[in-house]
Amino acid sequence: SDRSLYFHGAKLRAAYPMSTLMPGCALNVTLLRHGNQLDFGLVASRETIPDVAALASYIEDAFEELDKS
Repeated sequence: SDRSLYFHGAKLRAAYPMSTLMPGCALNVTLLRHGNQLDFGLVASRETIPDVAALASYIEDAFEELDKS
């Protein structure tokens, strides 16, 4: 649904999903949905995924492509 969420009278305007990497993992993707919005949190190992910003860009591109279809 697209109803608004509140905490002590303050409207939730954005969410920033955050997590951590477990031992042996190179990437953690955390999703959080509120209203009509889906927020992504990406945490990556620098050695394995040195350009996590590129991965974020690819995710954005994929959603734009889905939106066109």
